[in-house]
Amino acid sequence: MAGVAQVLVDAISVGGLYALTALGIGMIFGVMRLVNFAHADLITVAGYTILVFFAQSTALAIVAAAFAAVVLALITERVAFRPLRGANPATLLVSSFAASFFLEKTLITVVGARPKGVDFLPGLAQQINIAGIRLQLLHLVTIAISLSLLSATTWLLRATRLGLEMRAAAENFRMA
Repeated sequence: MAGVAQVLVDAISVGGLYALTALGIGMIFGVMRLVNFAHADLITVAGYTILVFFAQSTALAIVAAAFAAVVLALITERVAFRPLRGANPATLLVSSFAASFFLEKTLITVVGARPKGVDFLPGLAQQINIAGIRLQLLHLVTIAISLSLLSATTWLLRATRLGLEMRAAAENFRMA
């Protein structure tokens, strides 16, 4: 029984990360009708930003990572996608590949191709016992944060003006 619970918690933890990634890709596609291949590169930039600000506080590293990803996403949209807004989907797809390729090669040039590890929040590596089952705290925190972010996104899309505008743009961009 303990093995089943461990596998279930692991699967829900990884599934939460996949759900957040899919949500980001789905929202971009829903509004812009664009498959953004640079999405993973933006996440990578956020990860390296955490690496840079790791020596400072955890809160600063997280805020800086979010800020770096948002700023880079806005720049990418302005440079690679906005000039092609009325273009056919194949042109947008090529532009998305080009943006991803450019960001990936820039990262390799700046930080190198070797993986880098960070012991970010080492307290999350500890295991806790719940009903006789040993679970890693990192998995439980990942599940809680994933559920919180998915719930917050649902609230944003259903209960705010910005959400209404995003849903309208996903339905008919020109009319919105």
